[in-house]
Amino acid sequence: YVLVFIFGLFEILRRIGRGKLVEEEAVLFVENKGVQISTIYNSGEIISEFVSLKKIKHILINEAFSNNKIIFYLAFVVEGEENLLVAFENLQPTLRMLQPIYRDILQR
Repeated sequence: YVLVFIFGLFEILRRIGRGKLVEEEAVLFVENKGVQISTIYNSGEIISEFVSLKKIKHILINEAFSNNKIIFYLAFVVEGEENLLVAFENLQPTLRMLQPIYRDILQR
């Protein structure tokens, strides 16, 4: 338990050292238009990216192995982009939290 606490404390200090703690992440689906992914930092900085529905080729929930645990993430395959556009990249919600978001986007 002590090792986990120390690692957690180290991670917090590392993020504070960078001056950016993520306070909120959001995915906004604008019907017939596209998807906006936003990240809000403790500094008040907001970074948003909008992708037109015409450029979104696939929406998926994928899994990855990080820090000795399996994490799930919601991602968009975007035409013309090499990398996936990942939603909730910093907060890493559980699969149970991602599934209704995924289904809601697919139904639209």
